[in-house]
Amino acid sequence: MSQLWGNNKIRNKQAMSRSGMSPMEAARTLNISQSDLYLLMQRGQIRSSRVNGVRVISRGALMELKARKCHSYFGDW
Repeated sequence: MSQLWGNNKIRNKQAMSRSGMSPMEAARTLNISQSDLYLLMQRGQIRSSRVNGVRVISRGALMELKARKCHSYFGDW
């Protein structure tokens, strides 16, 4: 049974690396707390999905959030 569980962990990590990153990695990338990241997800400000039961945030979703943040900071030039 533990062997099967270990294989699932490996499979989940492989799926995540192909499609995006974990909430913990995304929060580190954005330099925010995980609770702030989950709040952004609840508000629909950052897209996420589930892959094999694991929450995944795509790199594209992070880029979109960074672009919106930059646009709101600089406004319309």
